[in-house]
Amino acid sequence: MDHFQHVARHLASSIPGVRLVTLPWAGHLPGLESPQHVSDLLLDFLLPASPSSA
Repeated sequence: MDHFQHVARHLASSIPGVRLVTLPWAGHLPGLESPQHVSDLLLDFLLPASPSSA
């Protein structure tokens, strides 16, 4: 597990525009454990901010 966290931190610091999100409640399948939470995170990342929130 430590290796994967190290790799995630390395990628987050190396790739422009990346945001590292830690899910302390998650096990191996966060999309199955909390699908709405994961969907909200993905939509927040993928959808551009509305002009009113910029």
